[in-house]
Amino acid sequence: MSLAKDKTKKLILLATIFFLIHNTPIGKVEAAGPIVWLEDGMTRVLKNSPVKSDTTITLYTAKNEYEAFQIIVKAPAGNGLTNVNVSISNLTGPNGAVLSSGNLTLYREHYLNVSQGSKHHNGETNAPLGPGWYPDALIPFKDPATNQDLSGQLDAVPFTILAGIDQPIWVDIFTPANTPAGLYQGTATVSTAQGSATVNINLNVWNFQLPKTRSLKGQTHIWTSTYKNRTTDIELIKHRFNPKTVKITDERFLIDNYGLDEINIFAASGATYNNCSARPPPLVSDVIAEVARHQKDLYFFDSYANEVWNCTSQFSTFLQWAANLRAGGIQPEIVTYPVDALMGTDLDHTAADIWYFLPKHYDLAKTNINKLINHQGTQVRSYNPLVQDGYSPKFPIDFSPINARIMQGFINQSLGLTGTKFWRVDNWTADPWNNPNLLSQGGVPVPGEGAMVYPGDKVGLLGQVVSGVRMKWFREGSEDFEYIEMLKNQGQEGFALSIAQGVGSDFHTWTKNKDVLLSARKTLGEKLHSLAGTSTPTPTPTGSPTAAKLRFKILMPDVLPSTTGIASSNVVVEARDGSTTVATTNVALTRNGNYYQTSSDALLNIPSPKAYTIFIKSKISIGKLFNNVTLTPQQILDCTQIVNLLCGELISQKDSKPLVSGDTDGFAQSSGSYNKIDSADLQILASQFNTSPPTAGPSSDFNLDSQINILDLEILGKNYGGVGD
Repeated sequence: MSLAKDKTKKLILLATIFFLIHNTPIGKVEAAGPIVWLEDGMTRVLKNSPVKSDTTITLYTAKNEYEAFQIIVKAPAGNGLTNVNVSISNLTGPNGAVLSSGNLTLYREHYLNVSQGSKHHNGETNAPLGPGWYPDALIPFKDPATNQDLSGQLDAVPFTILAGIDQPIWVDIFTPANTPAGLYQGTATVSTAQGSATVNINLNVWNFQLPKTRSLKGQTHIWTSTYKNRTTDIELIKHRFNPKTVKITDERFLIDNYGLDEINIFAASGATYNNCSARPPPLVSDVIAEVARHQKDLYFFDSYANEVWNCTSQFSTFLQWAANLRAGGIQPEIVTYPVDALMGTDLDHTAADIWYFLPKHYDLAKTNINKLINHQGTQVRSYNPLVQDGYSPKFPIDFSPINARIMQGFINQSLGLTGTKFWRVDNWTADPWNNPNLLSQGGVPVPGEGAMVYPGDKVGLLGQVVSGVRMKWFREGSEDFEYIEMLKNQGQEGFALSIAQGVGSDFHTWTKNKDVLLSARKTLGEKLHSLAGTSTPTPTPTGSPTAAKLRFKILMPDVLPSTTGIASSNVVVEARDGSTTVATTNVALTRNGNYYQTSSDALLNIPSPKAYTIFIKSKISIGKLFNNVTLTPQQILDCTQIVNLLCGELISQKDSKPLVSGDTDGFAQSSGSYNKIDSADLQILASQFNTSPPTAGPSSDFNLDSQINILDLEILGKNYGGVGD
C-alpha cells in the first residue's frame, strides 16, 4: 500500500511540476556570443532576418569560376557584439589537394537606405520591394592587388553589431583552372569579444573549366575619369563585363591576362533619344586608319546611335553609317529595336551588326528580331535600364536578387540573344556609400540605377572601384550563359535550352524562385561534368534491386548537441503513396551542425518511380510528413543539399517540420497515444523518473543524454499537446 501511495505522490509531484512548466513562462537565456549561419549567394539578408540553423553549406563550381556564399553573423537580442572578425581556412580536397584561402575574397556587406522605391506599373508581375535598408555595397577585407589588410573610413573588420541585428559577410571563392576536381572542405570562424563560432564549407569542383574569354558579350562604361583606369578594367572583366573602351596601351595586357575580346572604337554619330541629329557618315579611309591603331585580335564595334527608334528622318543616314563602318573593318552597333526602315535592302545591309533592344519592345519587333538572330554575322542583345515595364527583370536595388541574374543567362539563351549591356556602372549620387536614391530624367525614383560599383576611396582603394552585390549577381548570370553555351557546343543544345526555357523562356515568363534557378544551374553543371568523363559513379546497389536510396537531414531540436549519432533502430522512414505505406526502413542519423543527417542511404523498396510522401519519426518524437519527394528505384536522391527540386518538402520544409521530442510510444501505431504528446507520455515519464533509459520498450529520455530527469520533464512540458502528421 505504501508503494502505491509513493507512486501516487510521485505522479502528483511530477504533474504539478509539469503544470508549472507548461503554464509558467520560462525566460529564455540569450547566448552572449555570435549567432552564425550560412546562406547561398542569391539570398538577400536584411538587418533583422530570422535566425536559420544552416551551419554547413555545400557549393558547386566549375574551374575558372567564382562561386559565392554568405556568412551571417547576428548579435543576440540581449547584447551586441564587439571586435567581430571573420576568417576562413584553406579548403582541403582529394589526395591532399588544397584550395588556398588566398582564393577566397571576403567583404562586409554595407546597408543602404532606399527612401523612395522604384516605380510601380499597372498589372505588374515583377514588383519592386519598396523602401528599406538593403545590403548592396561591399567593403573588402583586403587589397585585391597586394592581399594586404585595408584600412579606410569604412573598414571591413573588426566591426561591431548592435543587439538583435544581422551582419552578412560576402565570400567569393575563385577556383583556378588547374584545381583537381572533387570535394574540398574547410571552415569559417567568426570571432568576437563575446565568443566565437565555426561553420563548415563544402565545395564540389566539377571537372570542367569556363573559358577565359566570355561567351556572353556586351559592355559597360565608367564615366568618372578618376576611376577610368586599368585597375577598374580588371575589376569589370573579373565580373564578366567588357569595358566599353580601354587605353590602347592596355589592350595587349588585358587580352593576354584577362580575355578582353571586344571594344568600342571610332566615333558616335551623335544621334540619341533626345537628339535626332546625326553627323555625316565617316569616310571609309578614316575607319581603316582607326582600326590600324589597335590590337588585331580584338573584335571592333562602334555604338554609333543610341535609342533612335523615333529618329525616322535619320534612318537613311544610319544605314550609310553602318555600310561605311563595315567597309573599314568595324562592326556597326545600334541601340534600338529593329524597325522595318532600318532592316535595309537585305540582312547583310541593315543598320547594324549588333542590335540592342529593350524588353518592352520585344513583342513589337519579334519578327525582325528573329530574322536578325537567324542571320549569320548579326548579333541581337538585351539591355534594360530604369523600370520601363512591369514584368521584365530589373536592376535597381529594390528588386529581388534574381532580377540581376536571370536575364543574362537563361532568358538570353532562350531567346537566342548573345549579350547584355549597361549604360554605366558608376552613376553615383554625391554620397554613394550612404545615398543610393537616384532619379530618372523624368524625376522617377530608380535607386541604384547604373551604380553597380562603388568608389574605393572610402575603403582604402584610391582611384579604384569596388563591386557591389548586384554586380556579383550579374557575374553569376553570365556564368549561367556560359554553362548553356558550352553544352550547346558539345551537341547538347536541346537539353541545355530545355533547362534554360524552364527557368526563363522570355521577358514575361521567368521564375521568381531563386531555388529553381540554382537547381537548374546544378543540373547544367552536372551534365558538363558527366560529359568530361568523370561523373560520380553510382554505388553498387545493395538490398532489393528496386530500392530507392534517400539521403536527408532533419532538425531534432530537443536532442543534446553532444549526441553525435542516433541508432537506426530509433528512426523509421516510410514512403507513402497517398494514404498507403509502400515502403518502410530504419536508418541511422549523424549530427551535422544543427541537423541530424542520414549516416547511410535509407533504402526504400518502392514499386515505381514517382513522387511520394516521406514520413520520418524517431522513437522519442512525433513524426512529420514531407510531400513531393521523387524517388526512383536504384537511384540516389540526395536531399542534404541546399537545392534539389526532386526533394520537395524534404528541403523546402526541413526547418519548419522539426521532430520534437516527448512521444514515448516509439513505433507502436496501435497505441492510442501514438504520434502525439499527451498524458500517457507523462505517466510513462513518471514511472521512469530519475532512472536510466530502458534497453527496450518506451523511453522518456527525450534529449538522449542517457538519463531521465527534470530536463526531460521540461521537454515534455514544452511540447505537450503536440501531434505529428
